[in-house]
Amino acid sequence: MGVHSKIKYIVIAILVAFLYQNCGGFEAVGDGSSGFSIGGEADFATVKAIMDRNCVTCHSQANPQNRNIGLANYQAIIDSGSVVAGNSIASRLYQVVEDGSMPTGRPPLSLADTEAIRSWIDQGAPDADGN
Repeated sequence: MGVHSKIKYIVIAILVAFLYQNCGGFEAVGDGSSGFSIGGEADFATVKAIMDRNCVTCHSQANPQNRNIGLANYQAIIDSGSVVAGNSIASRLYQVVEDGSMPTGRPPLSLADTEAIRSWIDQGAPDADGN
């Protein structure tokens, strides 16, 4: 085996070890969620901060211009119908941030922000009091 082949195998081994230690991996789920997690649970305060930074500029209230989806507070998010509590895959809010189509005209949400929204929805989309 040549020097280049040995280096290639070492680099691959290091990469695999890094990914194994730093990625959450797949979980066995039966609730319709994505099953992929990069870590932790997210609460509504985290999701609200993400919405305030990225979404509320256009979705501060429900109106025809923004497809009647207001995201300024918990009740507006729930009333918009864009969240199916417990099922991020069926939730329009998660779908549009995950595929990068929202926020319009801005960079896509980070993986951490997208994961926080997914986690919050899959936890049942609890309000700030955890209900």
